[in-house]
Amino acid sequence: MSKQEPRVFIRQQIYKEINPIVESFFMVAHNDSKFPYATIDVKEIDDDAYTRYSLEIEVFSKKEDTSELEKICDELKQTLNQKRVIIDGYAYVIWFDTC
Repeated sequence: MSKQEPRVFIRQQIYKEINPIVESFFMVAHNDSKFPYATIDVKEIDDDAYTRYSLEIEVFSKKEDTSELEKICDELKQTLNQKRVIIDGYAYVIWFDTC
């Protein structure tokens, strides 16, 4: 098995965590996507000591009531915050910053 680029591997793993909570897409959703949905982006941050990435998740809804978005955000935070993974020669830790 050939190794994937770390960012691609991490995207695939994170998708598996987020999609059961809210339908998610990388960077851009499809035009016919049903609300609520999330867009995800993983960006590399320059660092001399190790490779760091920034995970950005944006959740969209058409409702004016934000309670559904808050519930989704709480579930994402509970699922992802301090998540530590070592799999297939890759390792990553997720620290939740803001919502």
